[in-house]
Amino acid sequence: MNKINLSQFFSGINEVIDKEKETRKIKNKTESNDYNIFNQFFKLGENKTSELLAFFIDPNETHGQGNVFLKSFLELNKIQADLCLLDSTKIEVITERIIENDRRIDLYIDFDNGKYVIAIENKLGAEDQAYQLFDYDIHLHNYAKQYKLVYLNKFGDKASKNSITKDGENLKQDYIGINYREHIIPLLEIWKPFCKSPRITYLLEDFIQYLNLDVNNEQIMNNHTSEIAKHIIAKNEVETAFKINESIGLIKEKLFEKLKKELGSLGFILDNNFGNRQTEANFKLKNDIDFTIGFDLHQDSFYVGILNAKDSPNTNQYHKKLIATGLSLKLGEVIEYDRWAWVVNPSSYKNWNTSEPWIAISNGEIKKYLENIIAQLNRVE
Repeated sequence: MNKINLSQFFSGINEVIDKEKETRKIKNKTESNDYNIFNQFFKLGENKTSELLAFFIDPNETHGQGNVFLKSFLELNKIQADLCLLDSTKIEVITERIIENDRRIDLYIDFDNGKYVIAIENKLGAEDQAYQLFDYDIHLHNYAKQYKLVYLNKFGDKASKNSITKDGENLKQDYIGINYREHIIPLLEIWKPFCKSPRITYLLEDFIQYLNLDVNNEQIMNNHTSEIAKHIIAKNEVETAFKINESIGLIKEKLFEKLKKELGSLGFILDNNFGNRQTEANFKLKNDIDFTIGFDLHQDSFYVGILNAKDSPNTNQYHKKLIATGLSLKLGEVIEYDRWAWVVNPSSYKNWNTSEPWIAISNGEIKKYLENIIAQLNRVE
């Protein structure tokens, strides 16, 4: 394989991409395939995702579909609750249900004032809190005649031991583990044919599309890959394509080394394992405040923010000033994590299994993004 072949190969691929972009531009006038209301206008953190699930599950909500969504949820193989619950006199679906010790249960389905309760802890990225599920279990044991405690996360991870035990004592009733990939996304697909309202169906489709992008790394209606594959086969460029594919890992390694050098030039302090699971780099702001950039490439996350330093009383005051200046609105959605005073998860660089963040490293975009945040943070007095 020589430079001439590579040049011809990429020239042909670029022609395919340009043609597909033009076709997509024309189709978007009537189909709006690149549009998703949640990507466009809202950033769904754990709370908003819980509110959306509650909206569908609640038979009294304005979707007008009655209990069809709730029925399918109760029939989930991991839930398997008695469908007689649908005949309950009172069904309440509550988000952020406040219980003892100022705990908040993300999604709380109460049938007839405690006759039966399904309590859901929704984990889309936040770490387990100490004794969290343990405290939920104690509340449910004391309040409800029957209950199910559900631990929901992206991929089926188990709850931490720190969350389910306290002083050597375990849960009185085992929790049920469900996840978005195997249970919630398929459940939303089941809901679609039962929905009689086009408006609610559109909302469901956008929600599914958003979750597929966030959880399953699926891009929004992108035909580039299919067209490129057809071109490669038609032009008998399969060997060239596989040779290039074999180099992707090395390309990512070199790009990540480039990012590390750029962070170093900005003044970030990196540990030796930076880029591995849940690693971070710190930059010292005014008032001895740590501005942190963090990666978890295995979980497709990239986040920047200010750590909630226990030994720094200035942290919370700095956080209040950020809110007062509206800085959070300028830089993205604030995600609520216990160990952070303030943190954002920029969607453009979130999915490291796609090309976007790697392109952003290559062209210096991520470096400029961080320079902009540092400049704005340092202007907060």
